Amino acid sequence: MRKIRIWILGLLVLLLAAPFFSASIAKAGEIRAAGVYTTPLEEPFINNIHQAFLRAEKEMGITYDHTEKVGPADFERVLREYASRGYRMICVDASGHEEMARRVAKDFPDVAFLATCDLGPVAPNFYASGMQTHEATYLAGIVAGSLTKTNVIGIVAAYPVPMTNRHLNGFILGVKEINPKAKILLTYISSWFDPPKAKEASMAQIESKADVLYAERYGVIEACQKKGVLAIGQIADQNSLAPETVVTSSMWYPWPSIQKVLLDVKENRIGRPDTALDLRQWNMILKDGCGLAPFHGFEDKLPKKLKSAITDRIQKIKSGMLIIPINSGTPKLD
Repeated sequence: MRKIRIWILGLLVLLLAAPFFSASIAKAGEIRAAGVYTTPLEEPFINNIHQAFLRAEKEMGITYDHTEKVGPADFERVLREYASRGYRMICVDASGHEEMARRVAKDFPDVAFLATCDLGPVAPNFYASGMQTHEATYLAGIVAGSLTKTNVIGIVAAYPVPMTNRHLNGFILGVKEINPKAKILLTYISSWFDPPKAKEASMAQIESKADVLYAERYGVIEACQKKGVLAIGQIADQNSLAPETVVTSSMWYPWPSIQKVLLDVKENRIGRPDTALDLRQWNMILKDGCGLAPFHGFEDKLPKKLKSAITDRIQKIKSGMLIIPINSGTPKLD
C-alpha cells in the first residue's frame, strides 16, 4: 500500500510539473538575441537596431533582450555575460570598442556577433555591418542643396571617424552636385549622444546664416525648430519630432542585416569557416538597407523638379547606372 501511495504521489508530481517541462523544452530551441549599446535607446541609431529586433520577435519568434548605456569599463563584461548565458546572437554598437567585441567573439565561436564597425568580418562568427549609408545621405544632400536660400548649410556630427565621415561625404557630395555655390559648416561635438551640445552647435551655425541643417546628431532638430530653419534627419524618420521643421531623413534600415544573421543562426551555420560575412552591401539601397524618408507635410511644398531628381537618382542607383563613391576620409570643405 505504501509503494502505491508513493507511486501515485510521484505521478501527481510529474503531472503538475509537466507544463514547466514542456515550457523548458519549447524554449530550448528558441533563438535568444541581445543588443549591447553604448548610448540610450533614445539615440536614433540605436533605436533603429532596437526596432529591428522587436520586428524579429514578431516575425521570427526570437527572444530579444538588451542593455543600453554601457560604458567602456563594462562593455566586455556585458558581452561575455550574454554569450555565457546561451544567447546565440549578440548585436553590438562597437564604436570605440571594436577590439573588445572581436576578443569576446573569438572566445565564443558558436555565438553570432553583428557589429557596426569599420574593420571587416572574422570567420566563423563575427559579422561586420559597416554602415554604408552614403547613398541615402547623398540623396538628403540633394534635398538640402535645393532648399537653402542663404546657400549656407550646417552639419552637426559626432566624431571624424570613418563611419561618420561616410555619412557626411555622401551628404556633401549631394549638396555640391545640385548647388555648387553652397557653403558647408561642419561641427563635431565629440560625443555620440549629447543633445544640449548638439543644440548649442546648431544655434551657432544658424547664427552664421545656415538655413538647412543636417542633424547627424540628436539635438539639432530642436535648435532648428526654435529658430525656424529646416532640418534633415539622420538614421530614422525624425519628422515626428518637428513636423514643420524636418523635411526628410536619410534612413538606415538594419533589418536586412539582422534578419540575415538570425537566419544563419536558425540554420545552424554559425561556426562554419565560410559563414561570417561583410554586410556592408546590406546597408545600401539595392538591398533596402538605406533610403530617404517620406516628405510628409512637405510633399506638396517641394518643387516637382526636386522630387523628380530624387526619383531619377534612386532608379539609377538601383540599376547600377549611378555609383555613389564611398569616402571614409575626413570631409574637405571649401
